[in-house]
Amino acid sequence: MYTKTLQAWVGAGCLVAALLAAPAVSVAAEVIKFGIFTPPKTKLMTKGIVPFLELVSKQSRGAFKYKGFWGGAIMRNPSKQYDVLLSGLQDGTLILPSYTNALFPDFSLFSLPSLFRNGEEAAVAMWRMHQQHLLGGLDKMYVMAIFSNGNSAFHVSKKLVSMEGLKGLKIRSAGPGEADIIKSMGAVPVGMSITQVAESVSRGVIDGTLSGWDATRSYRIEPLIVTSIDLNFGTRSFMLVLNRKAYDRLPQQAKDTLAKYDGEPLSRKFGRIYDEADEALIATVKKNPKKVVIEGDKARDAALVAKFKPFHDAWIKENQDGQKKYDALQSIIADLRKGR
Repeated sequence: MYTKTLQAWVGAGCLVAALLAAPAVSVAAEVIKFGIFTPPKTKLMTKGIVPFLELVSKQSRGAFKYKGFWGGAIMRNPSKQYDVLLSGLQDGTLILPSYTNALFPDFSLFSLPSLFRNGEEAAVAMWRMHQQHLLGGLDKMYVMAIFSNGNSAFHVSKKLVSMEGLKGLKIRSAGPGEADIIKSMGAVPVGMSITQVAESVSRGVIDGTLSGWDATRSYRIEPLIVTSIDLNFGTRSFMLVLNRKAYDRLPQQAKDTLAKYDGEPLSRKFGRIYDEADEALIATVKKNPKKVVIEGDKARDAALVAKFKPFHDAWIKENQDGQKKYDALQSIIADLRKGR
């Protein structure tokens, strides 16, 4: 009896030792469905989102697994991404708050003209506002990055010699903030998603769009554009998110890996990707003798700041804790410009 008992204990000990010595294996994980309306060959996808997801998958040793449905394979309409996320049809997505402004009113702050120098600065500032819990409506999501595709420009299909030429033109607007800017320039805002712009310009339904430069290339608008008015007309914000329920189901190893690579560094990277793409496109457009680019200078920039100051004042007055949030953003921008 003693011998059999001893043999049993020795056998069990050997089994435990073998298990402890065995190499770590990947944790079983469900596959996260990422549905993004952006075309798969855009710079954001090829240099930003896909490499990030691949990195997290690799570094988590399989604890984070995903399947991508790019170019709107699940839902093409940008304004429906949040609804589809909450429905469970997709677990992760890219959201433009301006399309659902009622759900994310704080993000309208970033659409004010003359705030940011570029997309990278905007992205970091937006993320720090999130860190300070100054952006509402995010409780049902895990936010991996908040960023911008740079300052908006007016891109129109007609040849203009000055900003005054915008008067009476029909310009696509992504949301109420952009619509107010368009009206202030004497143009007529027409609400629609970026995916509809190329066809609408081609058919004469609209004359152009207020959007970032890279968007005109990503959505095949650029060949239809003759004049671009490149001043600081405000930014659009984006969020790369997971449904909170899907995030909560992830293994801890996957959560830890996400936390290591997302956040401010990822937001900054996405903003820089857009800045680099914009610079390259602007340089190409300027070389085309059939294109017109109207840029800012000291006088135009100063006039723009004065023209849109009432917009800033109104935002502060009309939004909950508006002064607090506006001041916080200004403080963050000042820190960034001091290298902090």
